[in-house]
Amino acid sequence: MTLIPSAEMTTPEVEAEAQSEPTVSEIMWPPTALLVLGAFMFLMLYLLWQRRRVKFKRPAQRKFHPSTFVYEYEDFVNCDPVNLPVFIADRDEYAIDKLRYFQNNGLSLLYMVMPPALTLLFCPMTLFMYSPITNYFWPKPYFESPPNVNDSLGCFLVPSGMVYAIMFGFAFQEVFEKHTNIDDKLKGQTLSMRKLVLLIESMETISPRTFLHVLHTLKDEITNIIFRIQSMENLCVSVNIWGLLKPLNSDQRKRQSPVDQIVFVEVLHCLHDLNVMSAESGCVTEHMHIFQWIFLETLGYFSFLGVLLIQADSYRMELAMCIVTVVSITLLCCVVSDLDFPFHGFFLIDLQMLIDLIDFLHTKSKDVQTRVVARTGTDKDTNVG
Repeated sequence: MTLIPSAEMTTPEVEAEAQSEPTVSEIMWPPTALLVLGAFMFLMLYLLWQRRRVKFKRPAQRKFHPSTFVYEYEDFVNCDPVNLPVFIADRDEYAIDKLRYFQNNGLSLLYMVMPPALTLLFCPMTLFMYSPITNYFWPKPYFESPPNVNDSLGCFLVPSGMVYAIMFGFAFQEVFEKHTNIDDKLKGQTLSMRKLVLLIESMETISPRTFLHVLHTLKDEITNIIFRIQSMENLCVSVNIWGLLKPLNSDQRKRQSPVDQIVFVEVLHCLHDLNVMSAESGCVTEHMHIFQWIFLETLGYFSFLGVLLIQADSYRMELAMCIVTVVSITLLCCVVSDLDFPFHGFFLIDLQMLIDLIDFLHTKSKDVQTRVVARTGTDKDTNVG
Protein backbone atom coordinates (compact mmCIF):
# COMPACT_ATOMS: atom_id res chain seq x y z
CA MET A 1 0.00 0.00 0.00
CA THR A 2 1.31 3.34 -0.98
CA LEU A 3 0.92 6.06 1.54
CA ILE A 4 -0.13 9.31 0.04
CA PRO A 5 0.87 12.18 2.26
CA SER A 6 -1.97 14.40 3.15
CA ALA A 7 -1.99 18.15 2.61
CA GLU A 8 -1.59 18.63 6.35
CA MET A 9 1.67 16.66 6.32
CA THR A 10 3.33 18.59 3.43
CA THR A 11 4.36 22.15 4.16
CA PRO A 12 6.18 24.22 1.60
CA GLU A 13 9.68 25.31 2.56
CA VAL A 14 9.95 29.02 2.81
CA GLU A 15 13.50 30.27 2.41
CA ALA A 16 14.17 33.71 3.69
CA GLU A 17 16.36 35.79 1.55
CA ALA A 18 19.77 35.89 3.13
CA GLN A 19 21.29 39.27 3.92
CA SER A 20 24.26 39.78 1.59
CA GLU A 21 25.75 43.00 3.00
CA PRO A 22 26.28 44.35 6.54
CA THR A 23 24.24 47.22 7.83
CA VAL A 24 25.58 50.70 8.46
CA SER A 25 25.71 50.11 12.21
CA GLU A 26 27.63 46.85 11.76
CA ILE A 27 30.17 48.66 9.62
CA MET A 28 30.55 51.70 11.83
CA TRP A 29 30.66 50.38 15.37
CA PRO A 30 33.94 48.32 15.28
CA PRO A 31 36.23 51.14 14.00
CA THR A 32 34.34 53.69 16.09
CA ALA A 33 34.79 51.58 19.20
CA LEU A 34 38.49 51.19 18.46
CA LEU A 35 38.88 54.92 17.89
CA VAL A 36 37.15 55.69 21.19
CA LEU A 37 39.25 53.08 23.02
CA GLY A 38 42.49 54.40 21.53
CA ALA A 39 41.56 58.00 22.28
CA PHE A 40 40.71 57.03 25.87
CA MET A 41 44.07 55.25 26.33
CA PHE A 42 46.11 58.19 25.04
CA LEU A 43 43.98 60.62 27.05
CA MET A 44 44.69 58.62 30.20
CA LEU A 45 48.40 58.62 29.31
CA TYR A 46 48.33 62.40 28.90
CA LEU A 47 46.44 62.92 32.17
CA LEU A 48 48.79 60.62 34.08
CA TRP A 49 51.78 62.63 32.92
CA GLN A 50 49.95 65.85 33.71
CA ARG A 51 49.40 64.54 37.24
CA ARG A 52 53.08 63.71 37.45
CA ARG A 53 53.97 67.21 36.32
CA VAL A 54 51.90 68.96 38.99
CA LYS A 55 54.59 68.02 41.48
CA PHE A 56 56.67 70.75 39.87
CA LYS A 57 55.42 74.29 40.08
CA ARG A 58 55.61 75.59 36.55
CA PRO A 59 57.42 78.92 36.51
CA ALA A 60 55.68 82.01 35.19
CA GLN A 61 56.34 82.90 31.59
CA ARG A 62 59.30 85.24 31.40
CA LYS A 63 61.50 86.58 28.70
CA PHE A 64 64.61 84.47 28.32
CA HIS A 65 67.76 85.77 26.72
CA PRO A 66 69.98 82.74 26.09
CA SER A 67 73.63 83.21 26.90
CA THR A 68 76.28 81.42 24.88
CA PHE A 69 78.96 82.27 27.44
CA VAL A 70 80.94 79.29 28.72
CA TYR A 71 83.31 79.51 31.65
CA GLU A 72 86.91 78.59 30.86
CA TYR A 73 89.49 77.09 33.19
CA GLU A 74 91.09 80.50 33.79
CA ASP A 75 87.77 81.83 35.12
CA PHE A 76 87.96 79.37 37.99
CA VAL A 77 91.67 79.81 38.67
CA ASN A 78 91.69 83.62 38.71
CA CYS A 79 88.32 84.05 40.41
CA ASP A 80 87.94 85.12 44.02
CA PRO A 81 86.69 82.21 46.18
CA VAL A 82 83.57 84.06 47.25
CA ASN A 83 82.70 85.01 43.65
CA LEU A 84 82.91 81.63 41.98
CA PRO A 85 80.62 81.11 38.95
CA VAL A 86 77.06 80.09 39.74
CA PHE A 87 76.50 76.44 38.91
CA ILE A 88 72.81 76.57 37.89
CA ALA A 89 72.47 79.57 35.56
CA ASP A 90 69.32 80.92 33.92
CA ARG A 91 70.02 78.85 30.82
CA ASP A 92 70.17 75.66 32.87
CA GLU A 93 66.98 76.46 34.79
CA TYR A 94 65.21 77.17 31.52
CA ALA A 95 66.34 73.81 30.06
CA ILE A 96 65.23 71.85 33.14
CA ASP A 97 61.84 73.58 33.33
CA LYS A 98 61.18 72.93 29.63
CA LEU A 99 62.20 69.28 29.98
CA ARG A 100 59.75 68.66 32.83
CA TYR A 101 56.85 69.64 30.54
CA PHE A 102 58.22 68.10 27.37
CA GLN A 103 57.40 64.39 27.50
CA ASN A 104 53.92 63.27 26.42
CA ASN A 105 52.70 66.75 25.65
CA GLY A 106 49.42 67.05 23.76
CA LEU A 107 50.84 68.06 20.37
CA SER A 108 53.37 65.21 20.24
CA LEU A 109 50.72 62.65 21.19
CA LEU A 110 48.46 64.04 18.46
CA TYR A 111 51.18 63.57 15.84
CA MET A 112 51.84 60.07 17.12
CA VAL A 113 48.24 58.82 16.85
CA MET A 114 47.65 60.16 13.33
CA PRO A 115 48.86 57.06 11.37
CA PRO A 116 46.75 54.48 13.29
CA ALA A 117 43.77 56.86 13.40
CA LEU A 118 43.87 57.30 9.61
CA THR A 119 43.87 53.52 9.19
CA LEU A 120 40.71 53.22 11.29
CA LEU A 121 39.06 56.08 9.40
CA PHE A 122 39.73 54.41 6.05
CA CYS A 123 38.07 51.18 7.26
CA PRO A 124 34.37 52.22 7.08
CA MET A 125 35.02 54.26 3.94
CA THR A 126 36.37 51.17 2.17
CA LEU A 127 33.57 48.93 3.44
CA PHE A 128 30.98 51.33 2.05
CA MET A 129 32.77 51.10 -1.30
CA TYR A 130 32.15 47.34 -1.55
CA SER A 131 28.98 47.63 -3.65
CA PRO A 132 30.39 50.21 -6.11
CA ILE A 133 33.53 48.11 -6.56
CA THR A 134 31.65 44.88 -7.22
CA ASN A 135 29.18 46.64 -9.54
CA TYR A 136 32.09 48.07 -11.50
CA PHE A 137 33.86 44.74 -11.95
CA TRP A 138 30.70 42.64 -12.34
CA PRO A 139 27.88 44.83 -13.74
CA LYS A 140 24.33 43.83 -12.83
CA PRO A 141 23.09 43.29 -16.43
CA TYR A 142 25.78 40.65 -16.97
CA PHE A 143 26.18 39.08 -13.51
CA GLU A 144 23.42 38.21 -11.07
CA SER A 145 25.96 38.24 -8.22
CA PRO A 146 29.74 38.62 -7.93
CA PRO A 147 31.49 35.34 -8.83
CA ASN A 148 33.69 33.48 -6.42
CA VAL A 149 37.22 34.72 -7.10
CA ASN A 150 38.86 33.47 -3.91
CA ASP A 151 41.52 31.54 -5.82
CA SER A 152 42.48 34.63 -7.81
CA LEU A 153 42.51 36.74 -4.66
CA GLY A 154 44.78 34.19 -3.02
CA CYS A 155 47.29 34.65 -5.84
CA PHE A 156 47.09 38.41 -5.24
CA LEU A 157 47.19 38.41 -1.45
CA VAL A 158 50.20 36.14 -1.07
CA PRO A 159 52.76 38.46 -2.75
CA SER A 160 51.07 41.68 -1.63
CA GLY A 161 50.84 40.45 1.97
CA MET A 162 54.47 39.36 1.88
CA VAL A 163 55.62 42.77 0.61
CA TYR A 164 53.42 44.47 3.22
CA ALA A 165 54.87 42.33 6.03
CA ILE A 166 58.47 42.84 4.86
CA MET A 167 58.14 46.61 4.60
CA PHE A 168 56.50 46.88 8.01
CA GLY A 169 59.26 44.69 9.39
CA PHE A 170 61.90 47.03 8.00
CA ALA A 171 60.04 50.05 9.40
CA PHE A 172 59.77 48.41 12.83
CA GLN A 173 63.46 47.50 12.79
CA GLU A 174 64.41 51.05 11.84
CA VAL A 175 62.44 52.77 14.61
CA PHE A 176 63.33 50.11 17.19
CA GLU A 177 67.05 50.48 16.50
CA LYS A 178 66.76 54.27 16.68
CA HIS A 179 64.88 54.01 19.98
CA THR A 180 67.45 51.60 21.40
CA ASN A 181 70.45 53.62 20.19
CA ILE A 182 69.13 56.86 21.72
CA ASP A 183 68.42 55.10 25.02
CA ASP A 184 71.87 53.46 25.05
CA LYS A 185 73.65 56.74 24.24
CA LEU A 186 71.83 58.71 26.93
CA LYS A 187 72.48 56.04 29.53
CA GLY A 188 76.09 55.71 28.39
CA GLN A 189 76.67 59.46 28.64
CA THR A 190 75.14 59.75 32.10
CA LEU A 191 77.04 56.74 33.41
CA SER A 192 80.32 57.99 31.94
CA MET A 193 79.81 61.43 33.50
CA ARG A 194 79.07 59.95 36.92
CA LYS A 195 82.10 57.69 36.63
CA LEU A 196 84.29 60.61 35.56
CA VAL A 197 83.20 62.73 38.52
CA LEU A 198 83.78 59.93 41.02
CA LEU A 199 87.20 59.13 39.55
CA ILE A 200 88.37 62.75 39.64
CA GLU A 201 86.99 63.15 43.16
CA SER A 202 89.12 60.23 44.30
CA MET A 203 92.35 61.70 42.86
CA GLU A 204 94.60 63.39 45.42
CA THR A 205 96.40 65.63 42.93
CA ILE A 206 93.40 67.42 41.38
CA SER A 207 92.71 70.89 42.79
CA PRO A 208 89.15 71.93 43.74
CA ARG A 209 89.10 74.67 41.09
CA THR A 210 89.94 72.16 38.38
CA PHE A 211 87.22 69.89 39.71
CA LEU A 212 84.73 72.78 39.57
CA HIS A 213 85.71 73.40 35.96
CA VAL A 214 85.01 69.73 35.17
CA LEU A 215 81.60 69.87 36.88
CA HIS A 216 80.59 73.03 34.98
CA THR A 217 81.70 71.55 31.66
CA LEU A 218 79.71 68.36 32.20
CA LYS A 219 76.68 70.39 33.26
CA ASP A 220 76.89 72.45 30.05
CA GLU A 221 77.04 69.25 28.01
CA ILE A 222 73.93 67.87 29.74
CA THR A 223 72.10 71.13 29.05
CA ASN A 224 73.06 70.81 25.39
CA ILE A 225 71.62 67.30 25.34
CA ILE A 226 68.35 68.58 26.83
CA PHE A 227 68.08 71.30 24.20
CA ARG A 228 68.84 68.82 21.37
CA ILE A 229 66.10 66.51 22.60
CA GLN A 230 63.61 69.37 22.40
CA SER A 231 64.83 70.53 18.95
CA MET A 232 66.27 73.73 20.41
CA GLU A 233 69.78 73.46 18.95
CA ASN A 234 70.01 77.25 18.70
CA LEU A 235 70.41 77.38 22.50
CA CYS A 236 73.31 74.92 22.57
CA VAL A 237 76.78 76.19 23.47
CA SER A 238 80.18 74.96 22.39
CA VAL A 239 81.52 72.43 24.89
CA ASN A 240 85.02 71.01 24.49
CA ILE A 241 85.21 67.70 26.35
CA TRP A 242 88.85 67.19 25.39
CA GLY A 243 89.59 70.62 26.85
CA LEU A 244 89.36 69.05 30.30
CA LEU A 245 92.45 66.99 29.59
CA LYS A 246 94.92 69.87 29.85
CA PRO A 247 94.07 71.10 33.39
CA LEU A 248 93.64 67.54 34.66
CA ASN A 249 97.00 66.49 33.27
CA SER A 250 98.65 69.64 34.62
CA ASP A 251 97.41 68.99 38.15
CA GLN A 252 98.21 65.31 37.97
CA ARG A 253 101.84 65.93 36.95
CA LYS A 254 102.54 68.41 39.74
CA ARG A 255 102.61 65.69 42.36
CA GLN A 256 103.39 62.20 41.20
CA SER A 257 101.03 59.63 42.70
CA PRO A 258 101.07 56.00 41.50
CA VAL A 259 97.40 55.54 42.33
CA ASP A 260 96.43 58.75 40.57
CA GLN A 261 98.34 57.68 37.47
CA ILE A 262 96.23 54.53 37.26
CA VAL A 263 93.03 56.47 37.89
CA PHE A 264 94.04 59.04 35.28
CA VAL A 265 94.08 56.30 32.62
CA GLU A 266 90.43 55.56 33.41
CA VAL A 267 89.69 59.29 33.29
CA LEU A 268 91.13 59.36 29.77
CA HIS A 269 88.85 56.50 28.75
CA CYS A 270 85.82 58.36 30.13
CA LEU A 271 86.78 61.54 28.30
CA HIS A 272 87.22 59.59 25.08
CA ASP A 273 83.85 57.90 25.43
CA LEU A 274 82.09 61.18 26.20
CA ASN A 275 83.72 62.91 23.25
CA VAL A 276 82.71 60.11 20.86
CA MET A 277 79.12 59.96 22.13
CA SER A 278 78.83 63.75 21.99
CA ALA A 279 80.02 63.80 18.38
CA GLU A 280 77.62 61.00 17.39
CA SER A 281 74.58 62.42 19.19
CA GLY A 282 73.43 64.58 16.27
CA CYS A 283 69.70 65.21 16.02
CA VAL A 284 67.71 62.80 18.19
CA THR A 285 64.32 64.12 17.05
CA GLU A 286 64.27 62.82 13.48
CA HIS A 287 61.16 60.85 12.57
CA MET A 288 60.02 58.69 9.69
CA HIS A 289 59.43 60.63 6.52
CA ILE A 290 55.84 61.23 5.53
CA PHE A 291 56.38 59.33 2.27
CA GLN A 292 57.40 56.26 4.27
CA TRP A 293 54.09 56.43 6.10
CA ILE A 294 52.18 56.91 2.83
CA PHE A 295 53.96 53.86 1.40
CA LEU A 296 53.17 51.69 4.43
CA GLU A 297 49.55 52.84 4.62
CA THR A 298 49.10 52.16 0.89
CA LEU A 299 50.48 48.63 1.17
CA GLY A 300 48.22 47.92 4.11
CA TYR A 301 45.22 49.36 2.26
CA PHE A 302 45.83 47.13 -0.77
CA SER A 303 45.97 44.06 1.44
CA PHE A 304 42.76 45.12 3.14
CA LEU A 305 41.13 45.67 -0.26
CA GLY A 306 41.98 42.09 -1.25
CA VAL A 307 40.48 40.71 1.98
CA LEU A 308 37.35 42.79 1.34
CA LEU A 309 36.59 40.87 -1.88
CA ILE A 310 36.91 37.41 -0.30
CA GLN A 311 33.65 35.45 -0.29
CA ALA A 312 32.89 33.26 2.73
CA ASP A 313 29.11 32.68 2.15
CA SER A 314 28.50 34.73 5.30
CA TYR A 315 28.62 38.49 5.40
CA ARG A 316 29.40 38.39 9.11
CA MET A 317 32.43 36.22 8.49
CA GLU A 318 33.57 38.49 5.69
CA LEU A 319 33.10 41.56 7.91
CA ALA A 320 35.02 39.87 10.75
CA MET A 321 37.98 39.15 8.45
CA CYS A 322 37.99 42.79 7.30
CA ILE A 323 37.88 44.09 10.89
CA VAL A 324 40.68 41.75 12.00
CA THR A 325 42.81 42.90 9.07
CA VAL A 326 42.20 46.56 9.90
CA VAL A 327 42.97 45.99 13.58
CA SER A 328 46.27 44.28 12.73
CA ILE A 329 47.30 47.15 10.43
CA THR A 330 46.28 49.69 13.08
CA LEU A 331 48.25 47.96 15.82
CA LEU A 332 51.34 47.80 13.61
CA CYS A 333 51.03 51.50 12.79
CA CYS A 334 50.51 52.30 16.47
CA VAL A 335 53.63 50.42 17.60
CA VAL A 336 55.82 51.82 14.82
CA SER A 337 54.56 55.36 15.47
CA ASP A 338 55.10 55.00 19.22
CA LEU A 339 58.69 53.82 18.75
CA ASP A 340 59.24 56.62 16.22
CA PHE A 341 58.66 59.11 19.08
CA PRO A 342 61.24 57.90 21.64
CA PHE A 343 60.35 60.57 24.24
CA HIS A 344 56.56 60.22 24.03
CA GLY A 345 53.91 57.51 24.15
CA PHE A 346 54.01 54.20 25.98
CA PHE A 347 57.50 53.06 24.90
CA LEU A 348 59.34 56.20 25.95
CA ILE A 349 62.80 56.93 27.25
CA ASP A 350 62.64 58.37 30.75
CA LEU A 351 64.63 61.62 30.83
CA GLN A 352 64.57 61.91 34.61
CA MET A 353 68.13 60.55 34.61
CA LEU A 354 69.35 63.85 33.08
CA ILE A 355 67.76 65.93 35.83
CA ASP A 356 69.12 63.51 38.46
CA LEU A 357 72.60 63.88 36.97
CA ILE A 358 72.40 67.69 37.13
CA ASP A 359 71.33 67.42 40.78
CA PHE A 360 74.27 65.07 41.40
CA LEU A 361 76.73 67.52 39.82
CA HIS A 362 75.16 70.42 41.69
CA THR A 363 75.61 68.64 45.02
CA LYS A 364 79.26 67.94 44.24
CA SER A 365 79.86 71.56 43.20
CA LYS A 366 78.38 72.89 46.44
CA ASP A 367 80.67 70.61 48.46
CA VAL A 368 83.74 71.72 46.51
CA GLN A 369 82.80 75.42 46.70
CA THR A 370 82.40 75.10 50.46
CA ARG A 371 85.91 73.70 50.77
CA VAL A 372 87.32 76.38 48.46
CA VAL A 373 85.79 79.18 50.50
CA ALA A 374 86.84 77.55 53.78
CA ARG A 375 90.45 77.25 52.62
CA THR A 376 90.90 80.66 51.09
CA GLY A 377 94.50 81.28 50.23
CA THR A 378 95.46 77.59 50.04
CA ASP A 379 92.87 76.33 47.55
CA LYS A 380 95.36 75.98 44.70
CA ASP A 381 97.48 73.58 46.72
CA THR A 382 94.60 71.61 48.19
CA ASN A 383 93.35 68.38 46.65
CA VAL A 384 89.74 67.48 45.99
CA GLY A 385 89.50 64.88 48.71
